[in-house]
Amino acid sequence: MDEGLAASEPGPSVAKRARFMGPHASSSSGADPEMEIRALVSMASGLYPLARAEALSGLAAVLEKVNAGGGVVECCYACAEKLLRDEDEGIRLAAVRLVGLCAEKFAMRKELGGDGDQMDRVFLQLSSMARDMCTEVRIEAFNALAKMQRVSEGVLLQSLSKKIIKTDTGSASSIKGKKLPPKLSSPCAAGIFAHGVEDEFYQVRTVACKTRGALAKLSNQYAQKALDLLMDMMNDDTEAVRLQTLQTLFDMATYGCLSMQEKHMHMVLIINIMYLV
Repeated sequence: MDEGLAASEPGPSVAKRARFMGPHASSSSGADPEMEIRALVSMASGLYPLARAEALSGLAAVLEKVNAGGGVVECCYACAEKLLRDEDEGIRLAAVRLVGLCAEKFAMRKELGGDGDQMDRVFLQLSSMARDMCTEVRIEAFNALAKMQRVSEGVLLQSLSKKIIKTDTGSASSIKGKKLPPKLSSPCAAGIFAHGVEDEFYQVRTVACKTRGALAKLSNQYAQKALDLLMDMMNDDTEAVRLQTLQTLFDMATYGCLSMQEKHMHMVLIINIMYLV
């Protein structure tokens, strides 16, 4: 057999083993989650893309069943973080999903001492993935961002503006004195929602609109600035996007963070009349 071909084949037996060790092993046999995590992390660094993707899915399945304490979440997060830039789209997609799940676990912790910085880091990483070449990865990144429960206001505001916002905290390549990896700083979040609502695929525009509304509850200033962009989406060519915009406005009102200005009322009334007639 040709050596190059052999190296590119997916290795089905390895992939099946990774698939088995995830949801099946954790729901039966009473296996130790830490042992499962270590085995799946080892598989995630293997040769075959399919096996790596299945290992990440297995990690997500195990992580859903454990509490937020201990070092399990950190171990899963570190594994997913390494694979966010993998050349295989399926692996990047699985890695983004796992990072999003880790963010939920970080937010659930009562000891929020260091997790505020961690949440900013995760937000920046997911923001970077919202520009991925793969449409499914972009959609998953926005879905994960919608679940964020704690983000610094400065990072949130940067996500709305393509122009780099200067901060009073010094270098943008660090968070409270901790250096960030290359290509991971506040500018990487610059204008992700502005880019998201201009995406060529309406599915991305729709989820970007939904995510913007979900994050509005974290900051009143962010909610006010996001409203201007939402008004522009009322003119989108796709009906699904316009309907999602109305739903997002409703959700923001439910959160108590919708402050409609007079300049916006005309557009909202026109759109509502269009759907009532």
